[in-house]
Amino acid sequence: MRDETTARHLVQLRDVLRGGELDLDGFYLAFEAAIHAVPYEGRQLPRELNELINRVELVRFTQRPEHQVDAAAQIADDAIRLLSR
Repeated sequence: MRDETTARHLVQLRDVLRGGELDLDGFYLAFEAAIHAVPYEGRQLPRELNELINRVELVRFTQRPEHQVDAAAQIADDAIRLLSR
């Protein structure tokens, strides 16, 4: 599942999040929109992509605030790797 455009967009999102220019809620919305923009076959979002969205949502509600940015950035890194292969 290769999508270099979305992978580059996720790199930018991750960097903006780490830089403090975007809060976690804004990151979640932008991340979800970017993942849904990935071309895929069929009617449902592939499981791997859906799991990434769910992981970011879990970070929002289960991680301590001081750990949220690092956890969300790690998920973005996972998404970038997935979309770059």
